[in-house]
Amino acid sequence: MGPRLRRLGGTIVLAMLVVGLALLAVAMHRYPGGTEIDPHCVGHSFWLNFLCDLTGEQALNGAPNGGHAFARAAMMAFAFGMGAFWLILPAEFSGHRALATVVRGGGAISVLGFLSVPIAPGAWHAVAVFMAAIPGVVAASVGFYATVRFVSDKVLLAGAFGSLTATVIDSILYAARVMDDYRSCPPALPIFQRLTLIFVMVWAGATALRAIRPEPDAR
Repeated sequence: MGPRLRRLGGTIVLAMLVVGLALLAVAMHRYPGGTEIDPHCVGHSFWLNFLCDLTGEQALNGAPNGGHAFARAAMMAFAFGMGAFWLILPAEFSGHRALATVVRGGGAISVLGFLSVPIAPGAWHAVAVFMAAIPGVVAASVGFYATVRFVSDKVLLAGAFGSLTATVIDSILYAARVMDDYRSCPPALPIFQRLTLIFVMVWAGATALRAIRPEPDAR
């Protein structure tokens, strides 16, 4: 990937993160209330609401959700941003084509799954979640390995490690919930989903900034 495309990709990542966060903030503000743990609570809970809760036309407490369109638009923005992120990340370890192929391929499948999550009905919702999570874990694992092996940026490394760890734990907790036929929802599940979002944004944002502002000795 050439420097111009890398800078363009970095710009897209940062723009989509800003747009996505702004839309998500509006959706959170407009969410009437209700979580899987406490359906009767009022307002949005940063740690106990799933992102999916914000995308439904009806909140979990039964009230109309006036912010669902903002939440869906936010997830769309995040998906486009993540698509650009998976494309530019391998530029950090250029020359390793096999690693780049796995990162970009797994990332692309993960983005498609992420786009499907808000609209997938019933049992297909779990399919969409795993379609986003499993290829994402593969791409993140390879990206983390390559970051440790070939990149010396501590922020990038912290974002990669946090993203991978939080995603793996969240996926295990979600799989346990699916196997329990959704009868239980441990508080750790939405918490680790939110941690995953935070760490991924750190990783993507740091990568985008490096793409826009290359190292002083870069040519």
